[in-house]
Amino acid sequence: MERADLKLHPHWSRVGWRIENNDRVDELVGSWARTFETEKLLDLLTAKDVSCSPVRSVADVLEWRQVKARRALVPLRHRDG
Repeated sequence: MERADLKLHPHWSRVGWRIENNDRVDELVGSWARTFETEKLLDLLTAKDVSCSPVRSVADVLEWRQVKARRALVPLRHRDG
């Protein structure tokens, strides 16, 4: 994020504080992340060894090659249908 002010800040550098203030952390990180296209952000975070993955829509999951290859989703019939 290139935010030295956060790295040196006495509150933001403490895990306990970040957990207690998760809404603030989510807003800060989310507003920063929204400035990138998904693939660019994934590349940037991966290059910094940050575990990450895009949030997929239901439609994306249904078409995801890995889900299809593993047969993770199977059609079911409702007993009344």
